[in-house]
Amino acid sequence: SIVAMTGGMLLLSDDLSQLTSERIRVATRIFPVTGITAVVLDLHSTSVSGIPSLLRLWCTDSLSPDMSFNAVDLASRNSMRASFSPMRPWKNPFSRERNSIPVAKGLGTWSVVSFSNWLDVENIVSVPIISLLPPEITSEKKCDSDELNLGYHVFAFWSSKYIWVSNSKLDGHKTISKRLGPHETEIFHVKPVHASIPQYVGSELHFTCGYEVQSISTTAKSIELQFKNESKRSGFVYLYIPSFSRAIHVTMNRISVRPEIVTRTPQVIRGNITYGGQIIRVYLVMNGSSTDGNVSCQFR
Repeated sequence: SIVAMTGGMLLLSDDLSQLTSERIRVATRIFPVTGITAVVLDLHSTSVSGIPSLLRLWCTDSLSPDMSFNAVDLASRNSMRASFSPMRPWKNPFSRERNSIPVAKGLGTWSVVSFSNWLDVENIVSVPIISLLPPEITSEKKCDSDELNLGYHVFAFWSSKYIWVSNSKLDGHKTISKRLGPHETEIFHVKPVHASIPQYVGSELHFTCGYEVQSISTTAKSIELQFKNESKRSGFVYLYIPSFSRAIHVTMNRISVRPEIVTRTPQVIRGNITYGGQIIRVYLVMNGSSTDGNVSCQFR
């Protein structure tokens, strides 16, 4: 997680022939590196270990990455954009651009926060929920959640766990906590819930839950994603469907598959309208073929 969140060089010194497939899969889930470095949230209030435990990144589609670049060139461009140069004018310090990872248009903006336990014993790592909220991007259309207070998707990447958090919990005194084992880590993604548009919540493919997406297309009754398919990957893809209907049709690489309903979000009533939906997941397999990596969902 630390290598992933700091965006530096990824070096695997293990004998790969001796590693299990599950351990190799851990490495693939933080590759490619993004070239963007996280902000330390507890720099001046570290735990008894003396090492910061909380790192935060942003992912946003407001920066519009060039998808024609390969992984190495894209990471290089990201790091150049985020670095300081005396030949360039100062950027707006409130734009948070230096810690933002560009993702495909249509994915929106969300925060990525890692919790780490550096101790040799079990420990609870906590952070105020309000510090996890994604920033307001001035060029981005105001989210439905801001107007209707529909809550936030919170997705834990390594454990593949999802929870819905209501806006009422977002005050300066409440925290989100995670009990971690010795030297264990977790990465959380926090994204506003949209009222009427399906959303990509995340996946088991890449720690950012967005950098692995080539393109996304949504309507009121459908969502289609094309994942980057230059390498072999597999894992669950999690989608939010703003409907409680069971009439859901999903295809993976143009083949019909049965989605699994993970959970349903609480119904939120605003006026005479009831909002809410369900989280579904489908297992995606990519074998490195140019025809791989497509997930499509239609619902009523």
